[in-house]
Amino acid sequence: MVYVALIVGCLLLYKGGSWLLDGVIGIGTRLNMPTAIIGLVLVSLGTSAPELFVSVGSALQGHGGLAAGNVVGSNNINISIVLGITICVAVLHVEKMLQQQMIAVLVISLLATWVVFDGHVSRLEGLCLIITMIISFIFAVKNRNRNEQHVENGSNSASASIKHLSLLTMGGLVALLVGAESLIWGGLALANRLNLSETVIALTVTALGTSLPEIAASVVAIVKRQTSLALGNVIGSNLLNIGLVLGVSAAIVPLGNIDLDLPTLVFFVGLILSILLLSFKPGYLPRWSGYLLVISYFAYVAILLNF
Repeated sequence: MVYVALIVGCLLLYKGGSWLLDGVIGIGTRLNMPTAIIGLVLVSLGTSAPELFVSVGSALQGHGGLAAGNVVGSNNINISIVLGITICVAVLHVEKMLQQQMIAVLVISLLATWVVFDGHVSRLEGLCLIITMIISFIFAVKNRNRNEQHVENGSNSASASIKHLSLLTMGGLVALLVGAESLIWGGLALANRLNLSETVIALTVTALGTSLPEIAASVVAIVKRQTSLALGNVIGSNLLNIGLVLGVSAAIVPLGNIDLDLPTLVFFVGLILSILLLSFKPGYLPRWSGYLLVISYFAYVAILLNF
């Protein structure tokens, strides 16, 4: 029953995220927004919804370790697995706006590491994370290059009616709510069965489940040769996971019992720093870095389980 709950939760999160994703992409293309902005703001908002539902639900149920672990674990997977696989398929050239947002990701990640290090995240700390994220997105939108690549307007989501887009969004939200509850229950039950902490389960099982929409979005973006969309989605998701998901969770209910270990936090910041350095020099993300990112995740999981 535990594994059924995990599988059903992942499937509902994936489908719900997909529906929500179609809705927000439709809105972005109707507004003729640049690809990078759609990926950074709209697509990442849709793909981060599973993390939001799971983490807020966990916080309300008093499982602060699960809420924080899901955020950190999802961000680790976003860069090492989602972005890593994307780079393996296609070399990603980094636009100036996305380079600037990578700096914002590093800043908010360092802030998040600092606030969770003592095992607690207060309401004030949660609000600081939210404000940092909002400032970053405002800066990105105001400084966007209007000559950037745009999403093709021939997509199904772009040609859909407002009514259809609204139904997709609402259906996605319902699926995400049910899927999140299923994944939370299954994750906690699995932790008890394997005698592992809820944080370890959050960093691996639930984080992978809530990252399915990011994986799907990036694969679709690469197939459609919208590389800015794929990279923007990963960067935006990391910002939203910390600012919106962790920040809102803590603002609603202060988080406690967070036992994120040192290897996890080092891996968390190290991934972002390495991608940031590559984005400025040589200015693109080469294929070898993609292979290295994927390998690093499996090495990290092995260390985590042994630590």
